[in-house]
Amino acid sequence: LSIPVLFALYPVAVALVALTFLRKWMPNPRAAYRIVLLVSFIFSLIDAAKFMGIDMSALNILPLFDFGMAWVLPTTAALVISRFIGGEAEQQNVQTA
Repeated sequence: LSIPVLFALYPVAVALVALTFLRKWMPNPRAAYRIVLLVSFIFSLIDAAKFMGIDMSALNILPLFDFGMAWVLPTTAALVISRFIGGEAEQQNVQTA
């Protein structure tokens, strides 16, 4: 019972640590935390379900899926994308105020 829970929580913890180090470079840290942690949690649930014996063979196309690390690439992509989300709109609000 504990191993699937760990498969679901460790990626979220790793993403949280990465976000903590990169927070000062994020234009909208609140959105970055929400997006990255949600993506890491969703993909970590896929790995946990695979470990529990649920057939996830349709997701074999994900890189590192066989090693239980299918969350790495989507989480990294969400981290990079969140670097560019919310910067201009937030700056415009500050300028108009």
